[in-house]
Amino acid sequence: MWKAGLLATVSAVSDGDVRLAGGNTDAGRVEVFHLGKWGWICGNNEWDTAAAEVVCRQLGLRKGLSIMRMPNGPQENISGIRNAQCKGTEKDLLNCQIELSFNGSCLESEFGAVGVRCTNFLPEEQPPVVFPANFTWPLQAEQRLFCQDPTNGESEALPTFHCSVLHEEGICGANDAPNPFLDSLDAFVFKEPMKAYLALAGQQREAFNVSAASATWRAVGFELKNSAEVGALRRGFLSPLGRLLFDLDFDLMNRRKLHPLEPGAARLFSALEAYGAVELEDLGLPRSIQEQALQALGEVRAQQEGNMLAAARPKLPELEHWLHNSTLSAAVAAYFGGHAMLHGYKVVHLPSKFTTKDFVAAHWHHDRTGHRLKLLIRLNDVDPLEGHPTQVALGSHRLSFYWHEEFEQSRYEEVYVQKEFHTVRLAGKRGTGFLFDTNSIHKGTPEGSHDRDVIVVEYHQAAKCGVISQLRLNLPCPSGDQRPLNWYFRLTDKSIQWMPHADVPRKKIIRFKKLTALARCQLPAKAKPLSSCRQCDVAIVGGGVIGASVALHLAAAGAGKKVAVFESDASYSRASAPRSAGGIRQQFSLPVNVELSLYGVDFLKHKLHDLCEGIDVDADVQFKENGYLLLATPEGEAALRENHAVQQGCGASWIRLMDPKELRTRFPWLCTDGVALGSFGERNEGYFDPWALLQAMRKAAMARGVEFIEQSVTGIQVSKNHIEALTLGDGTRVSVATVVNAAGAFGGHVVQMCGDVTPLPVVPRKRCMFLFHVGQEVTSDGTPRPPDNTPLTIDASGVYFRSEGSCARFLCGVSPKPEDDHDCDADAVDHVDYELFEEVIWPALAERAPALEAIKLESSWAGLYEYNTLDQNGVVGWHPDVSNLLIACGFSGHGLQQAPGVGRAVAELISFGGYRTIDLSILSYDRIQRNEPVFEQGIY
Repeated sequence: MWKAGLLATVSAVSDGDVRLAGGNTDAGRVEVFHLGKWGWICGNNEWDTAAAEVVCRQLGLRKGLSIMRMPNGPQENISGIRNAQCKGTEKDLLNCQIELSFNGSCLESEFGAVGVRCTNFLPEEQPPVVFPANFTWPLQAEQRLFCQDPTNGESEALPTFHCSVLHEEGICGANDAPNPFLDSLDAFVFKEPMKAYLALAGQQREAFNVSAASATWRAVGFELKNSAEVGALRRGFLSPLGRLLFDLDFDLMNRRKLHPLEPGAARLFSALEAYGAVELEDLGLPRSIQEQALQALGEVRAQQEGNMLAAARPKLPELEHWLHNSTLSAAVAAYFGGHAMLHGYKVVHLPSKFTTKDFVAAHWHHDRTGHRLKLLIRLNDVDPLEGHPTQVALGSHRLSFYWHEEFEQSRYEEVYVQKEFHTVRLAGKRGTGFLFDTNSIHKGTPEGSHDRDVIVVEYHQAAKCGVISQLRLNLPCPSGDQRPLNWYFRLTDKSIQWMPHADVPRKKIIRFKKLTALARCQLPAKAKPLSSCRQCDVAIVGGGVIGASVALHLAAAGAGKKVAVFESDASYSRASAPRSAGGIRQQFSLPVNVELSLYGVDFLKHKLHDLCEGIDVDADVQFKENGYLLLATPEGEAALRENHAVQQGCGASWIRLMDPKELRTRFPWLCTDGVALGSFGERNEGYFDPWALLQAMRKAAMARGVEFIEQSVTGIQVSKNHIEALTLGDGTRVSVATVVNAAGAFGGHVVQMCGDVTPLPVVPRKRCMFLFHVGQEVTSDGTPRPPDNTPLTIDASGVYFRSEGSCARFLCGVSPKPEDDHDCDADAVDHVDYELFEEVIWPALAERAPALEAIKLESSWAGLYEYNTLDQNGVVGWHPDVSNLLIACGFSGHGLQQAPGVGRAVAELISFGGYRTIDLSILSYDRIQRNEPVFEQGIY
């Protein structure tokens, strides 16, 4: 077993003790306490891995990986030790055969010091990697390694990755690409050793014709632009290790976004992909975890002389439970193409004073492993100037660096980085954190006066470290000084699968309060492949719940039509439905809305399962029949009674009216002050998982032949009041017979693209959701906390709340006042209106349910509301000016629950030319043309 903390300089130092300096806590310059002082070793080529084994075991780590060259220490601190010949089994370094003859200055080079790389990870603990029988390393320049996704299914064992060697011919370009090695010496910190590398690389580049447009060129690496020239780029510009890491990362990037993500994970994934780093402002990390981590770190530091770099590796069960958070894990797995390893964690202390000589990570650098992710959790406040924050060069994670072999090839000058990139300082409060790709150019800020303590968690693509371990490459994959976990996890269509299976609940333990893209710098647009779709019978614009429902009902009708759904964001990171409260009710004032929701609940409970029968689709949408509870003041009592009569007339007999006494008896947590009447749906009302419904309909439609295409519609060609074709974002022209506008909040824009026609009064408006926790079970006056089956309660003020799972968590929200409710754009969802919670929602919650006066806000997010400015009702039917354009949008907050019924109705219009079940004529476009609104009183 490994020791809990790094053995750094101890107060009772003994002859032969060792420590690492000038590097990190798993790799650095070896210093030995000998003859009464610490000294670093000016080495020669006789040092080997056996000596590394001895040193690393002395440091409390499990294995020595390699000897490496490190920057020299101060000349006056050179050790008398010159060489050590070890078997690898010795107790400490001085038990090896030691050469003590050295005396004088280390003049070999600025990299003459002996360093070691240690690890707590063994190759057999990584997912197995199988190479071809005739495999040899290093590969030839024209050979590339390709590792397939594993096929272990539900096995308990770690997956096996089968790798093959492909021959890459390498299409060459126009030979007008620059030679980045000619004038790039100033970019590197260690210039003397880099001269030889640059000269050799320049000769290699001249052997290949590459076009300037194939990449964005930097002095340290390139960003691929034209995949057709990949072969020439990798052979002409990358070192052997550079090619290997490029191959592994290139393949996983091509497999990204294969799995749809829930909104929080999608936002996190998108920020990582765009910037390479994302701030996590509220991790929801229990304070006890932070205290345990600091205690373990304190025990290690107590053994040190002075304030030094230190690491501890305690077992933190609560942290290990927290790391199964589905939002975080899903985003990480998606970033790595669906298959990831959570290798381990450690607790690290950065002292208040250090330099680049003390801490090699204080230079701008990348981590020499290609794409990997590190999560850093702050254990103290980190000031941007004094707290030694990590700095990151945004967008640099997309670079393929020319070299990965040696330490000096990956250290860059401050002037170069600041000139070429937009850099940020990742500072923040205790309990916050950040996630970043260590392929980004980054550094620990040496300037400052405060200590910094963090928890560091590390992730890789699942096959990568297995490949690197088997090839015995001197790369930190994984970083060696962690507490090993070696958890494999992957994205499946249903969930995240962990191996070994977790002994903790794999539910959403937290939601991130806010995911902040660090800066809005201009990033190059990502090229999308041309769509293969050129013609379809029905083109559905928008692949959210309405579009997916239309597609599924059309396909289920068996009319033999070719149906294509065009959705610009297959991750659904900003889709409205998954960001909603997920409610369904029959408590409306218009019969048509009651009927739509009657079919909606039947769809959730029965019809969806029927449509998914025989298909590998999970039709369980986690419907909780906890009901809706609507509360009315004396002024609103008459309207509530009128609506109830409508509902009863439509067959919703389970909706009960309750006076204040009945309400207090049924809901003892409720304060009925100012309440004249309540309306409660005892069954067939409640809430469900919107994401599960969307994915079930989408996958069931795809299984029936519907094509979902990740493209935006950028143009509509209309001739003689008839749509002939759509133009997609990649320039593809798609001939169409019928178009369904299911674009939600942007449905009005789709109609605008048709030219001078009657506009659709649908605009995007922002709505905010808040998740909070209630600590007290009973108030001081004996009022209980609302239970875990609390109905979706709508107060007369418009504030609503419901329980969210168990553990006394609740969702809440409210619509802004009309004067504050403005049209917005898609980026509005990046910002939550916290004043709404503080000034409107919280006071109303505390008044209506006294136990909600003392709550803790845990998470929040915003979504888009497709607001019909005419009457806040949906628009369903043919456009009066465009003969083959069907409208299905503008549902103003009810689209999720009405999606099944609307999808069926639109399918009927297309298949039969009229409605066969629910007559939605009252919601037609004609009322817009006539300016005759149809108002629904039950709008909240």
